[in-house]
Amino acid sequence: MLYGIHKAKGGLIRTAEEISEKKLEDITISGDFTFFPKEDLKGLEGSLEKVLLEKDHLIERVETFYGERGIESPGVESKDFAMAILNPVIESKSGQE
Repeated sequence: MLYGIHKAKGGLIRTAEEISEKKLEDITISGDFTFFPKEDLKGLEGSLEKVLLEKDHLIERVETFYGERGIESPGVESKDFAMAILNPVIESKSGQE
């Protein structure tokens, strides 16, 4: 289990993620950011499962989800979610060197 954290303009994003073969197997997202409608946060988590751990893939998936569901999250962009997800992956790789 890896844990990510990223401070966006709109608040702090935290992630707890399981990774296998460079893909997200499971993810939980929390924090103090605004996400409306809030019940769709679980849907975002589900949409990120099996996504390749690359910034562009993550951003594209979040943007697609936002567009399909009409999500609003002032001060939090798709790149912010990507950074929260990728931060622990980058840190764990640098720790192995």
